Amino acid sequence: HLIAQTREKQAVTLSEVEWRNRKIPVRQEKIRLFLLNVQDSQMQVEQAADLQAKIAVYERLLMDCKDAIQVVRDEMKDQAGKGRSEAAHSSLMFLQSYLTYIRLSKTVERNLLFIESLKENMNSSETAVDGKRATKPQDLVRPYEIIIQNLNEMTQLPGLENDLNFLEETEASSLAYKAHRCFYIAEVYSAVNKWVEAVALYGRAEEYIKRSLKNPALKEKKLIGQLKELSTKIEANKYNAYSLSILGTDNSSAQGDSASKNKKPLMERLDEYVEDPTLISQQPHIAQFPPDFQPIPCKPLFFDLALNQIEFPSLDDRIEQKKGGGITNFVRGWLGGWK
Repeated sequence: HLIAQTREKQAVTLSEVEWRNRKIPVRQEKIRLFLLNVQDSQMQVEQAADLQAKIAVYERLLMDCKDAIQVVRDEMKDQAGKGRSEAAHSSLMFLQSYLTYIRLSKTVERNLLFIESLKENMNSSETAVDGKRATKPQDLVRPYEIIIQNLNEMTQLPGLENDLNFLEETEASSLAYKAHRCFYIAEVYSAVNKWVEAVALYGRAEEYIKRSLKNPALKEKKLIGQLKELSTKIEANKYNAYSLSILGTDNSSAQGDSASKNKKPLMERLDEYVEDPTLISQQPHIAQFPPDFQPIPCKPLFFDLALNQIEFPSLDDRIEQKKGGGITNFVRGWLGGWK
């Protein structure tokens, strides 16, 4: 309760804030309290026990920021209905841009902490520390994508169209995070042996790093150090992927032949030696079951058993007569067999 009273007293004295060389009047009590929370949030993050606690601080701050932005929007609607001056509307518009910038920047910081927690679980095993699933390269692509989207939204805030320094700083940071995103996409392609695509993506990531480091607006030392470290990784992984891309045709064909042989059951490849680990498993692939259907002769609709007991008369005498009958017997047989 004492802390709340102290903050209320501080909020009364917080009548304006300065951002991008411009002073913004703050008349709403809720926004004043939120801005004080923003000032205290950095200390809360530093005092947090672990990464999850730090992320929780950012989550609470972002919820308060959403409410503060809504307060400004409601007041802008009221002033539009009452026909207030253009200067007052411009001041509220810039205050909304400032609060939106806080929301976007804190979202970026939260995602960076989230990325840091994911990188702690990156290893070769399936299960990482504390029973968590091991982080794969594709898990890091989406957080970097969100960071880039937030930075792009910053450049579109009203009132900052002519602030060239701000736009250059944001562009330099965006290029840096694009390099990280491109690197992890390349790692995804490397994991599935698509070496040509991986080499191209590593090259694109190097271009982003060079453009970002050449930009004098990039002044964040931590980000510069990360880019230099990333450049070293890219150089090693790119040459590794390039060498494997040259040898990839032979390896892929050999792996394809082996895979096709493994798909055949043992009964169909008795004369071929293939190391098939499924043969010693609980479900060995020995023969296809159930077997494929094969065509067989159709059974007759009925059996004529009486036909087997009939004795037909001998026709040997007639066969002998036909042999010596000449043309007369031939004509007689043709006319119907009359005598």
